[in-house]
Amino acid sequence: MEVIKRKFGPLANFEFDKLFLGQIFSHFGDAVIQFLLVSTIIGLGGSIGKSIAIMFFMFLIPQFVLSPFSGALCDRFSRKAILSLSCLYRVIVVAAIIYCLKGITIGEIYGFSFALGIGAAFFYPAKMSALTNVVKSSQLKFGNALTSSIGAIALLLGAFIANYFVAFGDKTAYMIVAGMYLIAAIFTDFIFAQKIVFYIPY
Repeated sequence: MEVIKRKFGPLANFEFDKLFLGQIFSHFGDAVIQFLLVSTIIGLGGSIGKSIAIMFFMFLIPQFVLSPFSGALCDRFSRKAILSLSCLYRVIVVAAIIYCLKGITIGEIYGFSFALGIGAAFFYPAKMSALTNVVKSSQLKFGNALTSSIGAIALLLGAFIANYFVAFGDKTAYMIVAGMYLIAAIFTDFIFAQKIVFYIPY
């Protein structure tokens, strides 16, 4: 067992695995939902270049504005709770998109993109803070390397996955993304659910 822990580093830690899997579903949910919103904008016949640029801007602006606040919040409250609640919040936003989908406007898409960005603004600082709780200092660089690459991979594959989901219909595609956020909430809610014997100092 000790050989496995040394070889696979943080991957041999179930607490890290739960955080890592939760992050994967959250990242891919964020990536796919953006491309789904782009698809919806195109379907509405808006000014594609301008509308898409504004939509991405609306998703990113909360992360610039709220990151200092959300980072400080992670030091005062349960990181696990922030992670889980940010995922559940995005499930609710996606459910609202589904409810409004039939008569949705481009302006509403901007608003929903902004709302999703708020959820992301709280998730990612909490994830980085929680990483220090589940990975010992000697493996923190490896853990950071593993988690940092997921965002880029999700963005690269997001368009392909979104296109595949849309084949099932817009409503179903959004429901799948809501399910991805829900899975992320479940994984992150299970962090620290068991005693971390591996990291107790001797």
